[in-house]
Amino acid sequence: ITTFGAEQIHNTKNVIRLPHGKGSIHAKISGYYSSKMRNTNIRVRDYVNTLSYDEQYKFGIEILKQFRWKL
Repeated sequence: ITTFGAEQIHNTKNVIRLPHGKGSIHAKISGYYSSKMRNTNIRVRDYVNTLSYDEQYKFGIEILKQFRWKL
């Protein structure tokens, strides 16, 4: 919010409803974002935090696709 502003973060274009709970796509993606990137000591979420808003959005959509997210 500090970097991009509340309006850009908290809007319907930036929110995707996902099933949650043990074993859900939400849990799997959260686990991925908490994991360390290959051959580094950097967590995925820390890396993503260095990207621009558009890059973060694109990254997130690609991760959703990798975890077989469907509309």
